[in-house]
Amino acid sequence: MKYVYAQYSVNEVDYFLKFLTDNLPKYKLSELTFGMCADLPSISGAHPLSVEYGNAMNVGENGEFTSILPAIGVELMDDVEPAQQLLGAGQRSFEVTDDYLSSIESLTLRSRFRNGVLMADSVLKGLQAAKLDKGGEALWGKMDKFLQQQTVAISIWSNHIDVTRNVYLVLRNILKEAKRDLSSQGVKNVNVTGQVALYNFDFGYTLFGAEFNISLLNVHDNISVDSDIGTIKHVDESAIPVDGTDQNKFKPLKA
Repeated sequence: MKYVYAQYSVNEVDYFLKFLTDNLPKYKLSELTFGMCADLPSISGAHPLSVEYGNAMNVGENGEFTSILPAIGVELMDDVEPAQQLLGAGQRSFEVTDDYLSSIESLTLRSRFRNGVLMADSVLKGLQAAKLDKGGEALWGKMDKFLQQQTVAISIWSNHIDVTRNVYLVLRNILKEAKRDLSSQGVKNVNVTGQVALYNFDFGYTLFGAEFNISLLNVHDNISVDSDIGTIKHVDESAIPVDGTDQNKFKPLKA
């Protein structure tokens, strides 16, 4: 029986949504914006103005709608393979361990996505059953490693220019912290660029925006586990960490 799933160094959008949510309140935005922005403004995986447009289309009896601004949006904009990527260069075999399956089982499906593990519950149960059927024998899988060049856009919009500017300055600092954190999770070539002085007039008044583009090199692993395989004649030893850690894991999984 074959089972397939995938792992990423990070789930790029979920990573930034969580990192911003965890770090923004530390800067006390309500003070820095003179009470015009909450310490934790609205953050979602969509462009703030697209959500604002949706709210504007559902006006109340008095013709008014509930605004989400000031708001921040996180979106994956570009997702391409590097031009020099060699097919099969990162392929190797590995053993599916009980510890690894237990670490996955300890997470909800949502938390798995946040940790970059794209594994359905039915696949997890199948792997656990296959491991049990093996008894003391090893359960082998094949991992095919690819690099993915991605660009994540983080947008800031508000109806006051000072709010947008101050939130931009705070996010600029937080994204510098994110660069160091991402490097510890196997993400490479993280580069942050910012664009300010964006404007929108579609609501009948001026909205002020700014945007960051974060380019990064993410690691994607396509994984296939075949419970019918009894032995592996060759394991790429160069792919096994010299410190003896479980090569199935990229990082400690968090709930």
